[in-house]
Amino acid sequence: MLIARNGEAPRVHPEAKIAASATIAGNVRVGTRAYVDHHALVESSGPPIDIGDQAVVFAGAVLRSVGGASRSRCGSARRLWCHRCAF
Repeated sequence: MLIARNGEAPRVHPEAKIAASATIAGNVRVGTRAYVDHHALVESSGPPIDIGDQAVVFAGAVLRSVGGASRSRCGSARRLWCHRCAF
């Protein structure tokens, strides 16, 4: 599910895969051939979150950008299984 928040909509590359039960909200970019697995939550209420090319966000991971001024970035070909992470 893709949700706009604070006037920002997620940007998902056409070659990225988002599981049907995953939620992406706000100023989030998902790169080429990245994968966001089932029940993952990636949401930005503050600075942008950048999921790099070929990165994998594992099932049930929770990534939140809640404040501050810097971009949160998961580099290319990385694996994330963070639970309840706030940037």
